[in-house]
Amino acid sequence: MHTIQHIKAFTLIELLTTLALTGLLLGAGVPAFNSFLQRMSAEQDISQLRFVIQYARSSALKYLVPTTLCPLDQNSRCTTDWNQELTVFLDNNSNRQHDPGEVILIQLPAVITGNALRTFNGSVIHFNATGFAGFHTGSFGYCAHGSRPTGATFIISRNGNVRPGQDKDGDGLPETASGKNVACPAR
Repeated sequence: MHTIQHIKAFTLIELLTTLALTGLLLGAGVPAFNSFLQRMSAEQDISQLRFVIQYARSSALKYLVPTTLCPLDQNSRCTTDWNQELTVFLDNNSNRQHDPGEVILIQLPAVITGNALRTFNGSVIHFNATGFAGFHTGSFGYCAHGSRPTGATFIISRNGNVRPGQDKDGDGLPETASGKNVACPAR
């Protein structure tokens, strides 16, 4: 006796429809995933910057030694290019340059893409041995482009307190202490 077996399989039309739907879903999902990754990368950069600024102040208080945060040039002098590697060091003589024998506490890598920008209105963030910033105050800014800009500002007061900037105008970017949006890189 012969039994009839039924074989179940996709038809060509079903297979092509499935592939077309998969292509549409991937086409919509990949840009959203890329945007998510860019935003997470920017949030990680912001978190690291917050940590480094607060670490510089807490180190001045911990070691009772003036502490400087800045981008250093080849001669170990502070520059104004905040997109370069940032260095926190014990600045024993408060001359805002890294001298032989002064301890480097931490370094933050340079910005490696043109999609991010770090800014500060001076060449150093300097805290004296009691944690005061004195005249080395200002707004440290960070902005990264993705599908939409992601930014942060850290406002440093004379007494050394660091507070985040607020987005008072609701445009998605925080303002500096002077009320201007954080600077973003040109697209």
